[in-house]
Amino acid sequence: MKKVVLLLLLFAALFISGCREKEKPQPVQQPVQVAPDELVVVSTNDFHGALDRAEGLASVIRDLRKKYREHMVYLDAGDQFQGSLESNITKGRAVIEFFNLLGLDAAALGNHELDYGPDVPGRVTVLPNEDGMGNLTSLLKILKYPMISANFVSDPIQSCATPGPYCNALRQQTILQPRVIFQRGGKKVCVAGATTAATGNITNPDFIRGKRFLDPEPIVAAEAKWLRETEKCDWLLLNIHEGLRYEPDGKTLKKIALLPILEHLPHSTFDAVIGGHSHVQVQTQINGMPIIQTGTAAKVVGVLHLKRMRDRVSFRFDPFVPVPDTAVAFDVTKLLLPYRQRALEQKRHIVGSTVAPFPQDKTAESALGNLMADAVLDAAKERDPDAQFSLMNGGGIRSDLPAGKISYDNVFKLMPFNNSLVVVNLAGSELRLLLEVAFSGALGMPSVSGLRVKVLNVQAGEQGPWSRDLNGDGMKEDWERNLLVDARDEKGRIIEDIKRYKLTTNSFLVEGGDYQDLIYEKILPTSIRIYEGTLIRDILAQYFSAHSPLNPAKYYTPAKARIKLVSPK
Repeated sequence: MKKVVLLLLLFAALFISGCREKEKPQPVQQPVQVAPDELVVVSTNDFHGALDRAEGLASVIRDLRKKYREHMVYLDAGDQFQGSLESNITKGRAVIEFFNLLGLDAAALGNHELDYGPDVPGRVTVLPNEDGMGNLTSLLKILKYPMISANFVSDPIQSCATPGPYCNALRQQTILQPRVIFQRGGKKVCVAGATTAATGNITNPDFIRGKRFLDPEPIVAAEAKWLRETEKCDWLLLNIHEGLRYEPDGKTLKKIALLPILEHLPHSTFDAVIGGHSHVQVQTQINGMPIIQTGTAAKVVGVLHLKRMRDRVSFRFDPFVPVPDTAVAFDVTKLLLPYRQRALEQKRHIVGSTVAPFPQDKTAESALGNLMADAVLDAAKERDPDAQFSLMNGGGIRSDLPAGKISYDNVFKLMPFNNSLVVVNLAGSELRLLLEVAFSGALGMPSVSGLRVKVLNVQAGEQGPWSRDLNGDGMKEDWERNLLVDARDEKGRIIEDIKRYKLTTNSFLVEGGDYQDLIYEKILPTSIRIYEGTLIRDILAQYFSAHSPLNPAKYYTPAKARIKLVSPK
C-alpha cells in the first residue's frame, strides 16, 4: 500500500510539473563561446538541507552547465547538512544523494557535516568506544564527489612522507582528502580545501574525538605552493568553509575569520576563493584574490569568470543567479519523493500560533531568543523545581517565527539541532565565567531567562582592557574577552561566587560548544544532569502549544530588557 501511495504521489508531481512546463515553456540554454584560457567557477555554500529548493537549484546548475560546458567547475563551500527535516531524518543521506545527482565537482567539509555522530539511525549520542564520525564515514562511501579539508587532521598529529590523497602539504596526515585535481577545458584545475578552525569549539567534541582542526592559514599557503610548483596547476582555487563578516554598516569587512587568512597570504596566492560559513553574500577581491560567497539555503548561485592574461589573472563576477522556488526536474523530484513523504506528516502538524512575527536576530536581545530561553527554563523546572536560570547560545536560533499558525516545520527550522536539555549545579564563580564567555561577542548574542546582565558594547575584534588569555595559549581571542559588567537574578540580587545555582542550558554547550569546554571540563560530572532524548526542539513545540497565541511584546520590550549594553569608559 505504501508503494502505491508513493507512486501516486510521484505521478501527481510529474503531472503537475508537466502542466507547468506546458504553461511556461522552459527556454533552451544555448552554449556560449568561452575562450580556451577561461574558467567559469559556479558556487554555492551553506545549503543546510534546503531540499525544498532542490529542483530550483538543479535547474540553475544545469542551465549553467549547458551554457559553459567543459569550462565550468561547480564547487560547494560546505555545511550541506542540518537545517531541514528531510536532511535530519536521513542523517544527511538525502542531501548527499541530491548533490550526487547534481554532479557537484567538490565540497569543502563544513562543521555541520559532523552533526549526526555515529552510524546509527535516529541517534546522535556517542557511546564509549564508538566512532563519533561514523555517520559521515558511512556517507563518504556513497559520495560521488570529493569532500575536502587540508586542516582536518588526526590528534595527536601524525606525519606522512609526502603530500598525497590523505597528506597535506605540511606532511600532516588528514582525515579527508586535502585537495582535488581535475581537468576543465583542457586545463589542470587544482582545488585546496579547508574548514574553519573554530569547528572544534562549535561541534560536539565526542564527534571528533581523536581528530582536530588546525589553523588553515599556514596549511593552505603550503598547499598553494606545492600545487603550483609540483602539480603545475593551470588554475588554483581555495574552497574553504570559512567566511567574511561585515561590520554593522554592512559595508566594512571585519578583521576576523577569513579576512586575516587572505590578507596574510602572499598576493594572488589563489586564483579564486570560494567561501562560506558566515551566511552572507559576497563578491569582492582581497589581496589580489576574488572571493565569492552565496549566503545560505540555495537562494542564489554564484558565477565567477577567470581568464589568464599572460602572467596575471583577470576576473569578472556575474550578478548572483536567483534560484527559483519551483522548477521542473523530474529526476530530482523522483529521488527526493520518499524523503519528503517521510517528513511531510511531521512538518504540517500545527503546534501553536503567534499574534505577530518573531524575527531572528543573533546580534541583539530579541523576543524570539527570550521566548526560547523561557521555554527551556520552564521545561527544566518541571523536572527540577530548583532550576533558576537559562542560558541559550545565539547560534542556535536558525530562523524567524511567522505570524499566525506555527507548524512543526517552523519549529524545526528554528531549532534543527538534536540538542538535549541539561541542568547544571554550579558555583556562582563558574556561572559568571560561563556568562563572560557567552557574552564575549565572539559568537553572537546569547539569550537568558531568570537573569539580568550588563555587558560592554564592544565590537567583534576590538581589543582593550577586557582582553585576556583564558586558556594560556599566548593569544587574546574574542571568545576570551570579559565584557560582562554585572549579573543578577530577576530580583536584583547579585550572583555570588561561593553560592550554588542551577542553570539550564543545552547539550551542545555542556559538551564544549562555543568555547564553553573551558568551564564545563572543570565541573564535576555528578553536577551535570543531561536529559538525553528531551530535545530542545520538542520543548519549544510543547511550550508554543501551551502558551499560544504568542505575543512578542510579552517576551521583549526595551523597557524590560534582560541584557543592557553599556559603553566602555
